[in-house]
Amino acid sequence: MNLPKLAIVGHPNRGKSSLVATLTEDERIAISPVSGTTEVAEPFNLSVADTPYLTLVDTPGFQRARRLLEMLGGDELPLDQRPNAIQSFLADINLCQQFPDEAALLAPIVDGAGILYVVDGGRPYEEVYAPEMELLRWTSAPRMAVINPIGSDRHVAQWQQVLNQQFQVVRVFNPLASGFNTRMQLFNAFSILAPQWQHQLQDLQAVLAAARQSRALEAAGWIARLLNQSLSFKVSVIGQGDLARTAAEKRLLSQLAQQEQACWHNIASAYRFSELDLSIDQLSLPEDDLFNQQAWQLWGLSRKQLWLAAGASGALAGGALDLAVGGTSLLMGTVTGAGVASAGAFWADRKLAKLGWAKQLLGSKESWQCGPVKHANFGFVLLARALVVWLAVDQRTHAQRDRIVLQDMQSQLWQKLSLKEQGQWLRLFAKMQQAPLADKQQAELAEQILALFEKVRSELS
Repeated sequence: MNLPKLAIVGHPNRGKSSLVATLTEDERIAISPVSGTTEVAEPFNLSVADTPYLTLVDTPGFQRARRLLEMLGGDELPLDQRPNAIQSFLADINLCQQFPDEAALLAPIVDGAGILYVVDGGRPYEEVYAPEMELLRWTSAPRMAVINPIGSDRHVAQWQQVLNQQFQVVRVFNPLASGFNTRMQLFNAFSILAPQWQHQLQDLQAVLAAARQSRALEAAGWIARLLNQSLSFKVSVIGQGDLARTAAEKRLLSQLAQQEQACWHNIASAYRFSELDLSIDQLSLPEDDLFNQQAWQLWGLSRKQLWLAAGASGALAGGALDLAVGGTSLLMGTVTGAGVASAGAFWADRKLAKLGWAKQLLGSKESWQCGPVKHANFGFVLLARALVVWLAVDQRTHAQRDRIVLQDMQSQLWQKLSLKEQGQWLRLFAKMQQAPLADKQQAELAEQILALFEKVRSELS
């Protein structure tokens, strides 16, 4: 297949490799603030499900564009001879050795690639850039300019004025912060610019949109598995007395923390991050210990919210009973259910991690079974932490190399839900604390989690 191909070119250290990493979703591409990190032209494919749809060629930066332009004839060279002059330069081994960077970046263009010329919107335009743009114009390839506001957008307007004179399309694009829709707009702009690739680039956008939805559903599935596994999780330890009880509790809490970490890493993998460090000590995670009392106050419902949600949960259960008996109970089920559930949640909140315990005699030894965590807030804490990590992964580009920063939104997360919705989640968590959900119910849970995530994401965008 003749894949669309774009050469990413420009001055050194203007974010070319960052652009390639973001557009191809490849975190392995070397990115450094040191000029000259890219020494040879290297192709990278944007693939979905192992099928390539687009090739981006990361190139070295221009080094001696003005001198090369002069050697090729400059303004004196007739317009109709300029494309051939570029081809003749690339065929001349001696000249290519004198201008290795220019040869490396022009070769893929002459071979049929379109041009994405990258400049830094945080720096002013200077005449040193003019020969670069002129050489690119000589190739006659379809060309787009991208203004990357590295550090600031102070000079973006100046660059737009200059670039509009030289390029058919000009876009502002920050590889470190551009979301999915912005990336799609970039592909769409080039599809209009290069009619020979229009259908392929439009197909790419449709494939990427479907892949994004698939990733989101996969991430929701991992969180559903976490909740289903962790809320009913138990461990057993053979031993005597308090030592065995302590060992069982430590094992339970340790394995629950490992399950949470595994879920986070699976979410990152769904978004093609294989090297992203989501360990607790690397995250800007408030109250990082899953079983820290302050963490539960931050991530879960407040005592008052939990009490009211439990009341709503009990009312829902009672309401279902009333419907089943045709209303003859005169809503007594609703009142009783709400009262009992609220009182239970209030007293349960006095103890942070209320654990289930069972002891069994095995001959002369004892078997202590610890778990599950019975506290009504546990499901809210697990879900909130997973949603915040998921949101950070969803918004992160593959050009970012810094420490992942989580949005400080956990205190507002559950306030976005009505009391009735909080009660529904509470009932669902309580059900899983009794026994794991069947596969069909777990799939339905994933759909609910996805809907909640999309609601949170839309409100933050």
